Amino acid sequence: MKFTVLFAVSKSESSRPDYAAIVKAAAQILPTLPQWLEVGQAVYSPTYGFGKVMGILGQRLIVDFDKYSESISIPNWSVAVEQGMLVKAADAPPDRTPDLQQISHPIFQSIAEQLALRLASIEVVPPTNHQSS
Repeated sequence: MKFTVLFAVSKSESSRPDYAAIVKAAAQILPTLPQWLEVGQAVYSPTYGFGKVMGILGQRLIVDFDKYSESISIPNWSVAVEQGMLVKAADAPPDRTPDLQQISHPIFQSIAEQLALRLASIEVVPPTNHQSS
């Protein structure tokens, strides 16, 4: 049987582990952790993107997501998996890169190219003719 323990640390006292959280986590009967959620495995979240499992404490999963500077704590990994909010990286949906060629104006197309990794979709709105009175 393999155990992975992540010490919960109080923000005010960074040198002391939160032993109460460790004891509480150890006393819980937990569902079996899938192999793809073990420490070091790559995961995907529709909310956070791709990441790597850094630690597990009971039902809590600590993930280091690529686009975030701090690790994200997922309070209940089994619920997140059940709801599809956490999947193994290999099962991530294909990249949905927007078609930047539909932007006809070169300046706007250049801006979109710079932001391409952050764009989810593009909608091109045709110009309207304004008549001044």
